[in-house]
Amino acid sequence: MQNSAKKHDVAAFFGRRILLLAPHPDDETLMCTGAISRARKKGAVIYTMVLTTGCPDMDSLPAGKRADNAAKIQTRKEEFQEVMECLGIKVLSY
Repeated sequence: MQNSAKKHDVAAFFGRRILLLAPHPDDETLMCTGAISRARKKGAVIYTMVLTTGCPDMDSLPAGKRADNAAKIQTRKEEFQEVMECLGIKVLSY
């Protein structure tokens, strides 16, 4: 029987290409940084797709907040792309 306390070599399970699907920008780095690092060390090419902006929908905001929301979306996109570049991850869509 396998010892449950034994650490597994998770990196051995990675393929050569990995697609990270992130519901919001920064989910991939908050939840997957260790796995990303191990996979890159094993030679995997990593791609990501962000499914939402991570900001409220414009229609759900009062008119006075909409301009601020657009600026937040742009800032998050720029920050996300900078982090992905640092991590060596290719962005397929945002």
